[in-house]
Amino acid sequence: MIKKIKNYFNDSLFWLILSLFYFSNDSFVFGVNGDNKFFILQYIFLIIIFTISFFKVLSVKIINKKLLLIYILFDILLILSLAINNDSPAKYFYQIVIIGISVITVSYNDSNKLLNSLLKVIIFLSCASWIPYLTNIFLPQIANLFPTAINTANWRFHNMIVGVAPYNELYHSIYRNYSIFREPGVFAVFILLGLILTLFYNNNKNNTSSNIKYITILTLTMLSTLSTAGTICYILIILFYFVSKKISKEKIMLFLILLFGCFYLVNFTDIPNRIMGKMFVENNPSTMSRVNSIKSNLLIFIDNPILGSGWGKIDSTFQETSLSLVGSSTKYGEKSFHNTNTLLRILSTHGIIYFCIYIIGFLKVFNKITNIKIINYILAIIFAIMLSNENLTLNFCIYLLILLGYKKERHINESS
Repeated sequence: MIKKIKNYFNDSLFWLILSLFYFSNDSFVFGVNGDNKFFILQYIFLIIIFTISFFKVLSVKIINKKLLLIYILFDILLILSLAINNDSPAKYFYQIVIIGISVITVSYNDSNKLLNSLLKVIIFLSCASWIPYLTNIFLPQIANLFPTAINTANWRFHNMIVGVAPYNELYHSIYRNYSIFREPGVFAVFILLGLILTLFYNNNKNNTSSNIKYITILTLTMLSTLSTAGTICYILIILFYFVSKKISKEKIMLFLILLFGCFYLVNFTDIPNRIMGKMFVENNPSTMSRVNSIKSNLLIFIDNPILGSGWGKIDSTFQETSLSLVGSSTKYGEKSFHNTNTLLRILSTHGIIYFCIYIIGFLKVFNKITNIKIINYILAIIFAIMLSNENLTLNFCIYLLILLGYKKERHINESS
């Protein structure tokens, strides 16, 4: 146990990925915090990391040429979009920096090391998330001792460093696990990624003890997010695992854990109703936003197929298109106008060329998971469904995966 903890503290890649998660646009503190000084700190941190990485490249004079070419192509397309759409450079600069950090990180680490460190970060965040989550439910007087932060939607949260917990207000009458993220659905995306790596990533297949621990942690944490899409995709991954593999003692044990968990949830809690209930409520804002994000993004793409609408216009254009499709926001709720589809937002914002480079890398990285292509493609489809429910267009972790897909290496089975 002590040795495992030391390994975490000695893993520099683990700390880099964890810090990039914390300083990302998808964390609460640096993503939706109403206090603008945190955005300044975020940019300072990213510039420092980028500068250190850049000088590391200069000192050793080694970088993956294919990744460098992909980076240049991304940058050219972003700069063209910036110029043609006459946009503000802030988001373009942020995007160029996080892709640059991802290029260098992937260049200096093989698939095994990077994916294992990413899984360790997800497990760490899952474990740590229970501290603010349970404290907020059972010891609210202690949660009240921590500073209160207000997000851009004017909702209050307890900032407990290892995660945030919603202040006990009417809107947050249902307790959900946020971890460090701006909303539980974002957290659910990475929990699902952790499950895929745990069940299907070849290096973990013989580590039965770790797998069972990880599955238990990830399952309980996913349930605590109350994410509808996350729960559905999670169940799909579990079922696909049993279908795609031969029966073993490990699988029987995992199945019994899952069966017992489902029995308890269905019979002794109100969680199933809270997770799935909104799917059957007419004009539910959350469901409407997902459907609208598909229709509106495709219409915007048709009008701007090559370079997209650009960062400066995407939000306003999306609002106008949504209004014409959905109707008054007072009827369906403001969430109907939230652009929640990562993949289609990439398409509408940056155009078909950028999207093709993006989606090809996305498919390629899943081909590093197992030797069987059909399994890899099904996993990619399920994860794409999950990405289509959240806006992670500026998330470094997704770019990390895409660039890893382009890195030519021996297959995982050969290098393990």
